[in-house]
Amino acid sequence: MKIHPSFTLLLIGLILVTGCKKKEDPATTTTTTDPTTDTTGPRSFTGTGSYTLIPPNSGGEVTFTQELGTTTKDIYFIYTNSSSATATAPTATLNQSTWSPAQQSLQTPSAPLALPLGQRGTPTISAQNNGPQKLIPGIAKNQSWLKSPQAAAVGDTYSFKNTSATDLIPATLRKVLTDGSITVNMWVANDAWTGCALPACVTQSMLDAVAGKFLLTGADNDIYDWVTNALGAPWGTHSFKNIIAPSAANQIDILYFDISADRSQNGGIVGFFWSKDNFIADASTPHSNERLMFYMDSVLLATPEGSSWEITDTWPADNISTLAHEFQHMIHYYQKNILLNGGAATETWLNELCSMQIEDLLADKLGNKGPRGVASTDPTAGAAGNKEGRMPLFVTNNFYSITEWNSDNTVLRNYAINYAFGAYLTRNFGGAALLKSIVQDASTDSNAVANAVAAQSKTQSDGSAHTLASILAGWGIANLLSDTTTAPTGFTINSGANFTSTVGTTTYNQGSINFYNYGTPKIFTLTEVAALKTLPGLSNTYIKASSAATGSYVAKVTLPAQVGLAVVVK
Repeated sequence: MKIHPSFTLLLIGLILVTGCKKKEDPATTTTTTDPTTDTTGPRSFTGTGSYTLIPPNSGGEVTFTQELGTTTKDIYFIYTNSSSATATAPTATLNQSTWSPAQQSLQTPSAPLALPLGQRGTPTISAQNNGPQKLIPGIAKNQSWLKSPQAAAVGDTYSFKNTSATDLIPATLRKVLTDGSITVNMWVANDAWTGCALPACVTQSMLDAVAGKFLLTGADNDIYDWVTNALGAPWGTHSFKNIIAPSAANQIDILYFDISADRSQNGGIVGFFWSKDNFIADASTPHSNERLMFYMDSVLLATPEGSSWEITDTWPADNISTLAHEFQHMIHYYQKNILLNGGAATETWLNELCSMQIEDLLADKLGNKGPRGVASTDPTAGAAGNKEGRMPLFVTNNFYSITEWNSDNTVLRNYAINYAFGAYLTRNFGGAALLKSIVQDASTDSNAVANAVAAQSKTQSDGSAHTLASILAGWGIANLLSDTTTAPTGFTINSGANFTSTVGTTTYNQGSINFYNYGTPKIFTLTEVAALKTLPGLSNTYIKASSAATGSYVAKVTLPAQVGLAVVVK
């Protein structure tokens, strides 16, 4: 293992595999306590190598010692709560003769984001998409499906049902795409077309530009090809009679209208997939349009960045990324909810993590900055002071739970947290192949992540299986070490180049990330953590414990059950 000379990495993690015992790692010197004989008493660990793993226990005092020599080092703790429940914040005492304590808050206000972030979907729609839905076994009813305008031609009109059977959006079909096997109908609300009264109106040239991104003839050259190759089909064979027929897979409809009627050219909901349209219209879902479809915001699509409109302008480009994002939701719904679970719920955070990673995986193919916020032509971590993409919100909100999903405007921080977590997963555990494993795993919660990592034959350095605890701790370490391009394997989000993965014959690229390029991360002091009293479930809390430490560094930390500790020395 190659270790960068500017830091020593020490990981103290709770590995939640009952009865496991640390194997000897020749690259480290590790002192451990056999968990079968001591699971609650004080334990001592000496860090001399790149990292040290502590076996599981049910809480208790840990003494950690590191001989630092005469070169000053900064010491960081990461507390990882591997339980879904909140945990009591650990307490720590340090040998004060050999270090300067970090006592002031290390967070400073970050500059505003470059632009407001576009929201995908709404919490209500996400909850409905990912909630339990009753599927009735039997043969699908083709009769109702055949009433939909399958053979529509440009110029045809249709009134789409929105939130109810009477909330209608009159629209006209403006463009039809086909690659020989799939047809895509692009509809525009009548009040959103050229010459409309909205702040920005959709034109034919805009639709032509979008069409070239979503569906083209040939293979491996559009969103449809890239996403289905990675994740699977958006619809097909099933055994339920209250959802649209398998033949519906031959057509996708995209409706452009002013979502929420907000007239916004500066943020808001960019688009959504709503699974209610996958159902036959009946008393339970009278507002179903009985087809595979997306809803996209017309005003944001039509908003130019300068005097003339280009598909690469900020909001049109975000619209294209959102198409890929929502396509993942469509595929996820069929692959996991229908095929594997008969309508059972997928947790919202997990579904959104997958969609954010699809945006990331396709950013360079689409020529977009994507959620990383760095030019698609730049595989490095980019420059400091970056206020674009999802990461600026993450670095200042990095201590919240990965499973939190809010119903107000703070939902944007949830997108940021899940992008950052997913970015670590895909860059260390298989990229597009890992994402496919998550989507096609029957688990609808955090177990899908651990299962997908295992499916990629990824283990810890001692050969043991990864747990969610070890994955979360590794994510935290990777963030703190992202200002170097030589972090150890398994803890890398910044290699200075692209991270590549292949599914079938398609290669996907993801650029590097430097945690520190997006603002001042939220890093607590020990005093501040003590004041918190609790840690959110399934979260990392970052602490700068000591500044300019030298000599024999000793820390005593009292850990609650299910809370792990990582120590990073830089």
